Parts: sequence; C-alpha cells; structure tokens
Amino acid sequence: MTTERPVPKWFSSLYWTAYSDLQHERPPNLYEKGTGKPIPQRIPWSAIARYAEFHGINVDELKRIVWACDSEFIGDISPEPENEDG
Repeated sequence: MTTERPVPKWFSSLYWTAYSDLQHERPPNLYEKGTGKPIPQRIPWSAIARYAEFHGINVDELKRIVWACDSEFIGDISPEPENEDG
C-alpha cells in the first residue's frame, strides 16, 4: 500500500504553472489506428528548456517534474493496450 505525500507549496505554484503553460507546446496528437482516438504526445524537451531559461528555473528539475506530470496525463487518457487473448 502506498500513501501519497502532500504536494509542496512551491510545486503547486511554480512547477504547476510551468506545466500548465507548456501544454500548448505539445506536438499534434497521433491517432489510434482503427478507432481514431487521439494519443497525446509528450511536451518536448526543447520547449521545457526554453521555458526554464526564460523563467530562471533549473532545466533538469523542470524536465523531471514536467515529464512526470506528462506521464500521468498521457497514461490517463491514452488507449488501453489490447489484451493478447483478444
């Protein structure tokens, strides 16, 4: 059993704002073959680096946090893998 840790205040302001601002940098969706369901793409490193440099944020830390958030976002709305049994 895992317990979730509370989100620190610095994350909820600085990094959450960065993640929110970077949403428009995401490449166009790919679409699942056959169903046409959109599959969102990860926010590019280059966009994260530009944002970090402009705002004076550590690039590696911002990338780690943005991509962690992105993994949750993409995992929540990406199609489920098909079962091998059909």
